[in-house]
Amino acid sequence: MLHSVSELESYQVTASDGSMGTIQDVYFDDHAWVVRYLIVDTGAWLPGRKVLLSPLSMGRIDAVRHNLPVSLDRDAIKNGPGIDAPYLEAQAEDARVEAPAPRQREQDDDPHLRSCHEVAEYHVHGSDGELGRVEGFLVDERGWIIRYLIVNTGHWWLGHQVLIAPEWIGEVSWPNQTVTTGLSRQQIRLSPPYHPGVPLERDLEAGLYAHYGETGYWASAAARCTRTIEPTWRSE
Repeated sequence: MLHSVSELESYQVTASDGSMGTIQDVYFDDHAWVVRYLIVDTGAWLPGRKVLLSPLSMGRIDAVRHNLPVSLDRDAIKNGPGIDAPYLEAQAEDARVEAPAPRQREQDDDPHLRSCHEVAEYHVHGSDGELGRVEGFLVDERGWIIRYLIVNTGHWWLGHQVLIAPEWIGEVSWPNQTVTTGLSRQQIRLSPPYHPGVPLERDLEAGLYAHYGETGYWASAAARCTRTIEPTWRSE
């Protein structure tokens, strides 16, 4: 199931023995486009503290109750060690550490980690002009993969939002705060519209990929699985 990062930020994060706060930001790997950490504001429980949690510690997202369970208990989170820059990636599977300031951590610790908050508002350029700005992200909770960037098309196509998959992106310039794709304005204008209040079912995704002449990520995954389980023996 796909979830909007902005919606997740209203969710409560619940440890095995009680609530621990709300999601404040999401950090992703800009090469693999997968979520590495969720930044959780612990609120009144640990005033003034934010913790860094790995999706590896997360359970299933409860969209009805707006809750995200964590396999850790509150003591483990509260007593988690501080962290310095070189230690960050080594803690990916442990991930119960206090989070440094986002911009400092991104620049000094791991250049591949990016804040969703920071990338939002990046300008998106197509083959024939600016397409709009990044407004959000859709994350697949199976693997915590970023499947789409939500792009607000701005003044040239006022009132519309479109989806662009990471594999359709040619370049992201972090210094210039731009995202570049080979898609044209006409292709974007004719693409299936995105409506935030409507769940993005598979048939809608299939229509989007078909519009751009691309194979859906679900088909690629199925093909890899088939190749993996194909028997190596042959009957006579």
